[in-house]
Amino acid sequence: MILGLALWRQDLGVWPYSLTLSLIGGSISTLHLMEQRFPDLFTLACKPPVPCSVEYIPQFPIPLQALIAFLLIAISMGLLAREARRG
Repeated sequence: MILGLALWRQDLGVWPYSLTLSLIGGSISTLHLMEQRFPDLFTLACKPPVPCSVEYIPQFPIPLQALIAFLLIAISMGLLAREARRG
């Protein structure tokens, strides 16, 4: 919503907020990936009925998809920040 509103208003000043949120989201995605790869380290989080050791899409897990999306947003906001400083 933040990026959509900024696009509609043509506001380049949105990058710090979006960058912060994407870095937080990327950190959470990294934590979820760690839980999937090393379930013994997260004994309180990995309990039945949804154990952390089961990968529903083994080649491309959902936390990896989210991490890639957050990284793309962070890179885009970095480019936007550079453009905003020029103009």
